[in-house]
Amino acid sequence: MRPHKLTLEGFTSFRDKVELDFTGLDLFAITGPTGAGKSSLIDAICFALYGQVPRVGDDYKQLISHGKERLTVMLEFTVGKESYRIVRTARPDKPSQQRLERITTGTPEPVADRAREIRAEVDRILGLDYDGFTRSVVLPQGQFDAFLKGKPEERRAGWLGAELVSGLNVKSVREGSPAWRAGLTADDELLAERGFRLDSKGLQQRLEEHWPEGTLRLTLFRRDELLEVEVPLCEPPEDTLWLEPLPEATPAQRAAFTAWCGAEWPGAGAQGRNEAP
Repeated sequence: MRPHKLTLEGFTSFRDKVELDFTGLDLFAITGPTGAGKSSLIDAICFALYGQVPRVGDDYKQLISHGKERLTVMLEFTVGKESYRIVRTARPDKPSQQRLERITTGTPEPVADRAREIRAEVDRILGLDYDGFTRSVVLPQGQFDAFLKGKPEERRAGWLGAELVSGLNVKSVREGSPAWRAGLTADDELLAERGFRLDSKGLQQRLEEHWPEGTLRLTLFRRDELLEVEVPLCEPPEDTLWLEPLPEATPAQRAAFTAWCGAEWPGAGAQGRNEAP
């Protein structure tokens, strides 16, 4: 998913209308003093896509700027060759309004205008549900420290080795992975596990339940043929990289970490408390 344009008004610290154009940007940083609204821009993208943000869930009323009657967020983005526009408007005393459109050369094509339908379409288009998006694309503020200090086996639990798009369609398979050993191939569509219908969240739950030495029993479509395959799980290979804090970081490295992540070095708070008289 590549964002192109974000417009927001009445959203947390952005009382007045603000437009951001990401067109032509490949790599950029959002900078500014505390309270300037950096996190709110990320929240606005999450809200546009899924109708909720990590810090308040779906209680969108908390996101409306003080003194404003409503909030409005619009996001234009592309996935592959397809372009989309999603708009959400929320008021404290009325149901939210939303619409998802496919952007074409002519008149925008309506896709959905109900919250549940839009949620399903976004899950399908991105190949990620809300939980997956906030774990793999946007890490909520304050959770990076927990991510670093989490046990490695917890972070890599549920490794399949297949890149999935548009829900549960296989785009590619990593050689040597469980998916590769089971014979999964590009364009396979995963449907169920042990007879239970799957979505992105359900697949991840099944992977975590059976990892690291269990077996998934998947039902899938391959070129209109219904197949059942067994997928013996295993740990990722040694060349898979994981982010770990340095055991003996220098003060300069710790300062750089804090400046970049906006969080204390893992364990720094506890260490400081232990050293206090």
